Amino acid sequence: MRVVAFDIETVPDYMGVNMKDYLYLKNRGQRERTEEEVERDISFNPFTLYVISVALVEIVGDRIERCSVIYASDGSDREQTPPWCAEYDVRWEPVVMGVVENEIYDIEEKILSSFWEFVEGADRLVSFNGHDFDGYVIRVRSMLHDLKPSSSLLRGGRDDTHIDLLKFLSNYDRSKRLTLEFICRKFGIPTTKDRIDGSRVAEEFFKGNYRLIAEYNLKDALALAQLYLKVKDFLEHPVHRHPSEQQAKKLTVLLQKIGRISFDKVKDAVLSGDVSSEEVSKVIDVLERLEKTL
Repeated sequence: MRVVAFDIETVPDYMGVNMKDYLYLKNRGQRERTEEEVERDISFNPFTLYVISVALVEIVGDRIERCSVIYASDGSDREQTPPWCAEYDVRWEPVVMGVVENEIYDIEEKILSSFWEFVEGADRLVSFNGHDFDGYVIRVRSMLHDLKPSSSLLRGGRDDTHIDLLKFLSNYDRSKRLTLEFICRKFGIPTTKDRIDGSRVAEEFFKGNYRLIAEYNLKDALALAQLYLKVKDFLEHPVHRHPSEQQAKKLTVLLQKIGRISFDKVKDAVLSGDVSSEEVSKVIDVLERLEKTL
């Protein structure tokens, strides 16, 4: 089973909130909000923020296979991998723009596109507060960019395809929620001290410390992946039913028929619009796995 643990970092879009938006957010609800409450709302509202880093960790079976960090950058990053993640196959993917703050919308679109490319074909996603924040933000921001999801796993509901370990380890009781750092300590998962925490991401971003944010992002995603490996045997497994003999025979006949058709005709049929990109991705994934066993 291919599992992807993911974590995001965001910054508020204060410049994109006009007076009409501000007044709406300030007066939304049963009482007028304070300026501090409105600022917090802007920071955590997917309609008034930008995704500036996504860290993804691929887990296959009982091991971490590879990591990818896609993040906003001005191109001045150092290239070496820090010692604390040297044992992992880490790919740093800076999205480089001249003046990052002025082009952050375009950068975000590239980051989100890379996210969907990475999770394509995954059997499960894992997050920490992903139902209420990370996954929710990615869905909304992707819709605003008119991006099409490559996977149906990123839903908001409680199911076995997107596991939110914050909810799982609090028994779905908000009063029992604990921080990722606290939980990792209790499981013996090593954590390192950072120059920043979540509350300082925006400050460091506007200082131009893009790689620092990316490394902080990866640390959380790696800790999350290690935590998943500790608890995965207590999670429900996605339903996996073995195909019947009749299904195997039908698939064999179809593949033989397609094998006799020219390449151009098959390609044209795929591009005709009768099947979706997601359906084609699933077929490719199945055929690639079958090829490995033949």
